[in-house]
Amino acid sequence: ALMDPNANLTEMLRLAERFTEDDYEGDASEAAYQVNAERLAELVLALDEIVRGGFLPERWRAGGAR
Repeated sequence: ALMDPNANLTEMLRLAERFTEDDYEGDASEAAYQVNAERLAELVLALDEIVRGGFLPERWRAGGAR
């Protein structure tokens, strides 16, 4: 079963925003950083699979509106 594209994109954006926070390194261990990086990579790859056999996330179909 494929992951819901909307849930995937929501989680990807949450992780990406966390990586861009100035204080990320101060509030997370190296292990947590690695886990989040690996999860983000998994989500990117899964979204590629989703759009091949499924549908785009609603946000993308709606023209990127937040």
